[in-house]
Amino acid sequence: MGIDGFHQYTKHYLERRHIQQYERQRIGIDASGWLHRGGVHYAWDIHMNQQPWKNITGAQAPWVEFPIRMLNMLLSHDIEPVFVFDGCQSPAKAPTRAMRAAKKERARERAMEFQSQGRQQDAARMMQQAFDVTHDMAKDLIDELRKRQIEFIVAPYEADAQLAYLANIPVDKGGVHAIMSEDSDLVAYGCRVVLFKSSLDGYVEELRKDVLLGPSEDVVKRFMALEEEKAGFVSGDEKKTSLKKRTRPVTFDGWTDDQMCLLCILSGCDFLPSIHGMGFKRAHEIVARAKTMDKALRQIRQNKRWQPYMKEGYVANVAKAFQTFRYSLVYDVSSGRAVFMRELPEDLAKSNDLVHLGPSLDDGLIQSIVKGLVHPHSKKLYSEQRHHQKGPIQMMMPPREPAAIATTQQGHDCCDTGVNNNMMPGDNTPHVNVEKNANTTEKKEKKRQCDTSLAPSQKEEKKKKKKKKKTVDLVQLHPNAIQAARRKIRDYFKTKTTSANLLQTNNNQYPS
Repeated sequence: MGIDGFHQYTKHYLERRHIQQYERQRIGIDASGWLHRGGVHYAWDIHMNQQPWKNITGAQAPWVEFPIRMLNMLLSHDIEPVFVFDGCQSPAKAPTRAMRAAKKERARERAMEFQSQGRQQDAARMMQQAFDVTHDMAKDLIDELRKRQIEFIVAPYEADAQLAYLANIPVDKGGVHAIMSEDSDLVAYGCRVVLFKSSLDGYVEELRKDVLLGPSEDVVKRFMALEEEKAGFVSGDEKKTSLKKRTRPVTFDGWTDDQMCLLCILSGCDFLPSIHGMGFKRAHEIVARAKTMDKALRQIRQNKRWQPYMKEGYVANVAKAFQTFRYSLVYDVSSGRAVFMRELPEDLAKSNDLVHLGPSLDDGLIQSIVKGLVHPHSKKLYSEQRHHQKGPIQMMMPPREPAAIATTQQGHDCCDTGVNNNMMPGDNTPHVNVEKNANTTEKKEKKRQCDTSLAPSQKEEKKKKKKKKKTVDLVQLHPNAIQAARRKIRDYFKTKTTSANLLQTNNNQYPS
């Protein structure tokens, strides 16, 4: 989630702050992050439709309890929070949703495999990777916020875009002073202040846009201090000189919002994955030289390394991702309507291809979605969605036949339902996919027939290839792992030598 490699290369721009410094200010909250942090540790219970917290008097669901604890911490420091929830699915994010869905489905399958093998801890850990925040979990938190009279907004589409819009409008028109989130996409949207890594003790990591795009002298000093501390360097001119030669900090001195947005897109974001071999640092070098999108794409196209990966439509997709970050549809609090984040340029305003920014919605529907009365996907009232009838896992599950549940593979984004396709609603017993097992058996039989038809020499060659695949390249391992491997090898030969010497001694003492 977010910009690939951003946090790794911008640690020296983060300042550790306490939330008390934002006393009497408005802070926008990315609700999905807190919902995930609260529910992910109960991923296995949620998946199996078990709710142990209901047996405790007064206990709330974990995806509600953690955000409420964070809310109480903010209120104790006299901070006015504004919760923002994800709304309808953005068309620009469809490829990323499909990719994440496949990844979560694989994690879910592995979790069930681990459970069948009796490896419950591994199964629970893998199920956490498959965990999804559903709109019904968000509805639970919305109901609690409504009881406490806490301000919230369900965005028309992406919560990140709505938060960025609130961060760039005056406070008297519903804006906020800062945003609290774990998603680095907010940097690409052009937010002024983002607070990462929030904790219950009130400490956060602050990233300010004026520092990020401002003079880099102080930032470079901080970077060198962090590198010295990490590498264990002591003071000394020679060592500091060698360290400067070895490491170069990533800086954005004099960059514009558009250049930062382009960097985030090229390095890989939620709307477009990066091409093979294009990381954050390489993308930074290209944007720093090219300055503009056209020149940057021309440099990439001229490089033979990236030519095979410049698929059809990549240039157009970069432009669409850029437009999505700059002009997405959001909710304007003062007018009560959906508007674009920024005023559209003339050429873009005349274009008919603006679906990636979000299809237009009726004003009445927008109001109902924003107030948390209508489900953003089905566009129906929550009361019609059988809310809490079957628990959080099945509440949005459409009625299907058992065979369809067994054979269909579904994927869900962070606001889709996390339904296990091998589980019947209200049942904890995994259902066997007969078609899948038949295909597996057929493949095994074909493989066995091929193996029997091979000559002995071909069999030996096949075994050697398998062994080569299983061997581990020590160069790719961590230095500690290499040392451990060498130690094991040394101990093995030492034991072998000792055994051989002992055997030789015994033969000398007791000759046959």
